[in-house]
Amino acid sequence: MPAVSPAPAPRERQRGAAALLSVLLLCGLALLASLYAHRALLAETRGVEVQRRSAQALAAAESGLQWALAQLNAGRVDAACRPGSATANEPLRDRLVDISATGRLTPRLDAGGTPLQAGCALEADGGWSCRCSGEGAPAAATDGERIAFDVHVEAGPSNGLLRLVSRGCLGCGGGDLDAQAQVQLLLALAPALTGLPAAPMTARGALRLDPLAPAFSSREHDAQGLLLHAGGPVEAPALQGPRRGDATASANGNETGSSDSPDTAPPAGLVADQDPALVLPPGRFLHRYLGLDPADLSRAPAVRTLRCDGDCAADLRAAVAAGARLLWVEGDLALPSGLALGSADAPVLLAVQGQARLGPGIALHGLLAAASLRWQARSGGDFIRGAVLVDGDCCEGSGAPAIERDAALLRRLAWQAGRYVPVLGSWRDYE
Repeated sequence: MPAVSPAPAPRERQRGAAALLSVLLLCGLALLASLYAHRALLAETRGVEVQRRSAQALAAAESGLQWALAQLNAGRVDAACRPGSATANEPLRDRLVDISATGRLTPRLDAGGTPLQAGCALEADGGWSCRCSGEGAPAAATDGERIAFDVHVEAGPSNGLLRLVSRGCLGCGGGDLDAQAQVQLLLALAPALTGLPAAPMTARGALRLDPLAPAFSSREHDAQGLLLHAGGPVEAPALQGPRRGDATASANGNETGSSDSPDTAPPAGLVADQDPALVLPPGRFLHRYLGLDPADLSRAPAVRTLRCDGDCAADLRAAVAAGARLLWVEGDLALPSGLALGSADAPVLLAVQGQARLGPGIALHGLLAAASLRWQARSGGDFIRGAVLVDGDCCEGSGAPAIERDAALLRRLAWQAGRYVPVLGSWRDYE
């Protein structure tokens, strides 16, 4: 029989247990160290996520500023901020801002005294959903992964200044990881007119009114009492008529109506010709009244640029119906038949790069500025209420249209058709 080995001593059986306990203790310590390091890694990961969301919220706020600036210089929009020419739609500038007669800008408030808001939210498909009804971004913006911004305006430190505030957020519901950022910018309202013409018709060059014989008048008392203002000679046979008031004097010497008694004056009292202040290089003449050279005006915010081949009436009607107040026509303007543009409450500025060729039936509330003017008008019914500027010699055509200088209407046009531009150095990302 094989020999049987003796059983190990008890002390020898316990040596492996002590080693096992030591290994387990070391593993526990290593696990604790790993968990501590992982905790720091989790904190770093959370910090990076918060920083990412904060950066996205700031980018959304910046986008809100640029979007609002573009919309404030745009035309009519519906409640979803989509362009629309329906009369029920208003430009965003009219929805958010009130403009006084002196150009003071104040925010429009809701029933609770809070400034009305507009805003947009980024949809899951990558498109934007916007709301211009005064309530800010759509309700879907409360989704924790939805980028959105709200914009509103506040009164600026002085007339003509407005504070535009944009709040961007990533998840706007107040969750733990929701991020918000706010930026603001001062906007200046640059008026569409930097100077009012002193007469119903002003020309940089010579003024020759025969056979075209407009009937001139001034709705407000004018300090100079002018009917014609030119940088060159004026040829208006037998021009006479009242110096002030609502009376009208025509270039053929016939008075076309007045509530006052006739008070004729010699042409010297009605005409300012050979004025060296108007003898300016081409383009600088319009700069004197519009604040911009023609090339810059065509690219300015809030300006609707048109190029018409043939009759331009349909394009002009569509632009004004869409909310445009400042129209720039590249090349010549042809209006062979009747067209009514603007109103006493909503005048328009019509600037023409070339010649304005007008037919019968023209009714314009606002300012017409052109390089030259040709008007085949009918006697009675055709009128321009505001003023006419001609960057050259004037005028060709026939008939007796009415041209009335209305300073109050021109001031209204200056603010309503003004351009919102950012004030340099006014950007802030803090209260």
